[in-house]
Amino acid sequence: MPLMLSQQLERKWLAPTLTDQELQSMLSYELPGSALEYYPVKSLYRANPLDPTLIERVAYPGLAAVE
Repeated sequence: MPLMLSQQLERKWLAPTLTDQELQSMLSYELPGSALEYYPVKSLYRANPLDPTLIERVAYPGLAAVE
């Protein structure tokens, strides 16, 4: 399961003074779905994984819209 943090928690995560108690609290944090942006992207099949166009929005015929 990925850990997705707010920008404020991201800075705290990287702080050298982070305590074990703060770390445990952060591991249970759930980023609100409204803070995420999601859309279809290109397939990685036979693509260079470092190609920046892979994360551009792509419309696939017949694919239902993401709400």
